[in-house]
Amino acid sequence: MRNLLTWMLGKPAVEEPRVRSIDDEEVERLATQARGETVTVDVLTNEFERSKQPIVSYLDDDERPQYVVRGSSLLITNEDEVDRNYPTRELQVVISDERILFVLGGRKRDEVLTIPHEDLVDVYLDTVNEPRRFLVVDADHNDDEMTFFAKVTLEPAVDELRTAIEYTRRTAGIDD
Repeated sequence: MRNLLTWMLGKPAVEEPRVRSIDDEEVERLATQARGETVTVDVLTNEFERSKQPIVSYLDDDERPQYVVRGSSLLITNEDEVDRNYPTRELQVVISDERILFVLGGRKRDEVLTIPHEDLVDVYLDTVNEPRRFLVVDADHNDDEMTFFAKVTLEPAVDELRTAIEYTRRTAGIDD
């Protein structure tokens, strides 16, 4: 998988969480200011144990989560390779004001893949094979293209998922 993800400008493909104290007031503020109802204090602090670390540990200091989408698997492709990822806990797709984070929750450690909004080419919901749904993210960095297919069939907030996609497209400047 690391070969597939080294396209990210010298950054490690899989990020380790920064060790920082989680301020309850800050977490409450992040949840309150988020656009989506899927961003709650319980989700941000990992009350449901969907990942090893809380989502807030993966956010930059000035980053604001807007939506969190639940999934079960992540498929990543480029021209040469296909990589399938099945988290031992759960996949969470965090849509922030700066980037998309794929948090593959693990029992011992999480894997976190990030795509800055400026690298996004397209974001859409694939429902061709209903009832299966995939959040599809096309990214391009230095003419190296990748596609991420997050299986979000279990996500109950489908309307909010569509709103999150619209928000991401607007923020990234993707034309319809």
